[in-house]
Amino acid sequence: MTKFFPRPYEGELIYSTIARYHYRSASRSFKKTTKDLFGCYTFARVDFPSRISTLCDRISVDVSFDPENIIHRNTLFTYYAAFMDKDRRNHILERMKYAVGKPISLPIPASLNQTNSLLIRNLKFCPSCIKDDVVQRGEPFWHVIHQADSVTICPIHELPLIERCPICGKNYPLSSSCYHLININCSCGTDLRELRIYSSLDILGDRKHEVLLCRDTQFLLDHYQGILKINNWSEVYKTRLKEMGLLTSTGYVKQRELLESFRMYYGESLLQRLNSFPLRAGQINWISNIFNKRDKPVHPLRHLLLIRFLFGSVENCLSFKENNFQPFGKGPFPCLNPTSAHFRENIITSYHETNDRKTKKVVGIFTCGNCGFSYSRNEPDCNKEGAYQIRRILRLGEDTESLIDKLRAKEPGISIKDLSKSLCSDRSLSYQFTNRVRKVVLNETSRNVPSLIVINRKRGSFVRALDCINNVTISKLKKVAGAEYAWPTKYDVEWLNQVKPCAIKPKPLRRSMNWESRDNALVKLVRNKIDENLKSNIKPVRITRSWLTRATGESILSDPKRLIHLPKTSEIIQKNIEDIHDYRRRKLVWAFNEVKSKYPIVKRYHLISKLGARNLSESLHQLISEAVNKQSVLPLI
Repeated sequence: MTKFFPRPYEGELIYSTIARYHYRSASRSFKKTTKDLFGCYTFARVDFPSRISTLCDRISVDVSFDPENIIHRNTLFTYYAAFMDKDRRNHILERMKYAVGKPISLPIPASLNQTNSLLIRNLKFCPSCIKDDVVQRGEPFWHVIHQADSVTICPIHELPLIERCPICGKNYPLSSSCYHLININCSCGTDLRELRIYSSLDILGDRKHEVLLCRDTQFLLDHYQGILKINNWSEVYKTRLKEMGLLTSTGYVKQRELLESFRMYYGESLLQRLNSFPLRAGQINWISNIFNKRDKPVHPLRHLLLIRFLFGSVENCLSFKENNFQPFGKGPFPCLNPTSAHFRENIITSYHETNDRKTKKVVGIFTCGNCGFSYSRNEPDCNKEGAYQIRRILRLGEDTESLIDKLRAKEPGISIKDLSKSLCSDRSLSYQFTNRVRKVVLNETSRNVPSLIVINRKRGSFVRALDCINNVTISKLKKVAGAEYAWPTKYDVEWLNQVKPCAIKPKPLRRSMNWESRDNALVKLVRNKIDENLKSNIKPVRITRSWLTRATGESILSDPKRLIHLPKTSEIIQKNIEDIHDYRRRKLVWAFNEVKSKYPIVKRYHLISKLGARNLSESLHQLISEAVNKQSVLPLI
């Protein structure tokens, strides 16, 4: 057990605490320090150090040295875990406590590792924070907030973070073989507390969004307990998008409008600098991945960009309650059936949302459960007068339709206008009510059975069309006499089925194969190809079934089911197919002749290099030795 270990400061990386311990204990090497603290040689990383539980067991007993407390407060775990699912978050937490061996990989796509700036490469510091740390605690240290990828400016002093000394260029790379300690002075003698690159006023003017992102990151790290309770960020985003009119009624994000608004809010230069510029709508981009591919992790910086665009800050996002937006206000809603006794009474408890096909705006559909009256309302309007503004009446209900039937039976010649006036006395609804009554009346008359005169006339025109077409078929009939064919399909189906031509089914083609003649032809072809290969003076090719298929151009040779019908061809193929030993033996004959034509004496290495093969069998080695000793090709034949 280690008798001495410095207490981590508030907001300090555990990596920084280990670095302070190393230099205070005057350890001989970084490996010895790692071995003393972790019991192995796995160095503590800046973002996801492992074996934190072992570290807490090996140092002196202290209430503050709790593994989970250190992981949440003194590492970047909370920064990445805030936007992970629960299973992945718990998996990484357990690995940070107990894992041994390979370092824990970042829970973000590999593509971000290849696109430079999103992943931290060097440790960063703020000169003013170094000055405050020396005044308050007597020494500087590495801050957790400064090492997050979304933090390029100090959230406290609003000054840009520095990665290297501007005088000598010294930096503090994320190395797995040492622990960097930040000092007041650089190795070149420069006082790091006095470094200045930009003033705070320049930062606020040019890089205002980056300052706000840094504050959001600080809030995220300070309030991790409330943030980790959110398991489905996409649903939180969609609730806000619904309020902004960027979500359809079916739950799909309006990608084009969202991307345009997002780019206008931040500007292309900032998004390019943060490596988070989304592509065009319709292409795969990180914003679409947040909503469509929930299992695919997205970098926390990009989540913070989207949160600030939607909510203004992470604090506003946490206080935002899901499903609190109702475009048409809270129910109940009035029933606007002018023929009912509960006209304008608030008895409709719920509504259904859809989108207008042309304007793509939200439309609410309200249906009364008592009378069946249904109507739609336009874009959200939550005031009292807007609740009675109908966009369209969708259904009158059974009670109203029965009243229409009674009035029409009582007064057969009554007009649609007089009919609607007698039922609806409300002027604000008269136009929509009249239109709906007209549709109900016209649909009833159009559904009447056609008269016998009309039926006979239509049948006669259909028969005449049949007589005018030679070799009549249904497809020809539809092309030549489409109108004559369409009417009986709707009003006279039984008669049409009796007189229309039967569908002609094409007869399947039967192709008979003369397998015997096919076998004789293939035998000659295969034998010729094999003889050409064996007698050729060029580099030999191994005789296989696939080679014969390519050489002859006959795919049937590689199909064992069809080769059953070709016994002669199958037999000659089986006899001449070479295994690797036979092929190399034949190739050695060719290699000997090739070497003999160039060199007066054939040596062993000549044959082996010309053969171009490894792992030769013992029998081939013996044949090579005999051929070299006798300087003859006869042992190989």
